[in-house]
Amino acid sequence: MKTLCLFCLKRIPISKLTFDHVKAKSIGGNNTYCNAVFVCKACNVRKASTSLEKFIPNVFHLKLIELIVGSRPKLVNDLKV
Repeated sequence: MKTLCLFCLKRIPISKLTFDHVKAKSIGGNNTYCNAVFVCKACNVRKASTSLEKFIPNVFHLKLIELIVGSRPKLVNDLKV
């Protein structure tokens, strides 16, 4: 069975979801269910202790580039604008 990563919206198997703190514990977050989401490992690692307000626009910016260019750029230099 598959579900969506709440950050990048990719379909992934439920068994591959990882637990993430919306507000990282290192910046004052806690372990309550209100501060917990299940996301793919790539997004969990990429977000690290970044605030959700800073992380989400970057994720959707990459998704938009992917839709326009046809693939996700690995480096800024890969963008031919």
